[in-house]
Amino acid sequence: MSELLKESGPDEACPSHREEQFLSLLLRSQPNLRAYIASLLLDRSSVDDLLQEVNLTLLRKAETYRPQSSFMAWAARVAQLKVKEYQRKHSRHQRLFSPKLIELISNRFLERYEKGGRDERLWTLHDCLAALPGRSRKLIADRYVHNASLEQLAVAMKTSKNAVSAHLYRIRLSLLDCIDRKTSAARHAT
Repeated sequence: MSELLKESGPDEACPSHREEQFLSLLLRSQPNLRAYIASLLLDRSSVDDLLQEVNLTLLRKAETYRPQSSFMAWAARVAQLKVKEYQRKHSRHQRLFSPKLIELISNRFLERYEKGGRDERLWTLHDCLAALPGRSRKLIADRYVHNASLEQLAVAMKTSKNAVSAHLYRIRLSLLDCIDRKTSAARHAT
C-alpha cells in the first residue's frame, strides 16, 4: 500500500500519514459498510465474507481514494459493485433482491454520504474531542456522557457552578472551531 501512496503531490501528507488516515477511515467505516452490505443481501451468512472482499478491494485501490471526498460514499460504491458481482455468481442458487431494489437501496445509502454525511462530521467531532486535553475530555464525558449536573461537577472540581459552565462553554467553542477548521480544510482541498 505504501508504494501506491508515494505518488502524492507536494501539498499532500507523507505516505505513512496517508496510510494511517486511510486505515483509520477504513476501520471507522466497518459498521456502516457491514450494515450497507447486509441491507443488500438476503443471505446473512455471506455478509462478513463479502465485507472482507470489499475491505481487500479498498486496500488494493487505496491510491484512488481522494481525501477531500467522502470515504463512505467511495467505499459504498466499491461494496455495491462487489454485491452485484456476488449476485451474478449466485443468482441460480439463491433467492436474491431484484437489481432495481438494490439500486434503490444503494442510492438512498449513497445520498447520506455524498455531500459529507452526518457520520463524517461525527468522525471529525471525535477527532477534535481526542485532541482536547485530558481534563477537558473528562469534563465533557462527565457532563454529556454520564449526565452529571453542573452542581455535581462543581463539587467534584471544587469550584463554582458558574466556573464549570464557563469552562464547558470554552470547550464547546474550541470543538466548534476545530470542526470548522477541519471541514474548511477538506473543502479547500477540493
